[in-house]
Amino acid sequence: MAKKSNLELIRVNINLPSQLVEKVKKYGEENGLNTTSAYIVLLNQALSQAEAMTQLPSLLTMMGQIQQLTDCNFINNNQDLIQNIEGKEENL
Repeated sequence: MAKKSNLELIRVNINLPSQLVEKVKKYGEENGLNTTSAYIVLLNQALSQAEAMTQLPSLLTMMGQIQQLTDCNFINNNQDLIQNIEGKEENL
């Protein structure tokens, strides 16, 4: 028995440049998709990428903060290591 999708589809009539339509058809053929599915996949990808680009500045800020914390921990750990080595040298 075929599984029904919960996805509601709406028919949309648009005018597109013929070269773009051909590219989408070719993409569909290369990926085993019908033309409608190719449009859906490509539109979803484009919208996801656009959303990711808007979130990129905050992601880069967070990465910088993580790097700063990592650098501080690295310095603290190395200072502890140096103190341990110096302490062992004094005991020799």
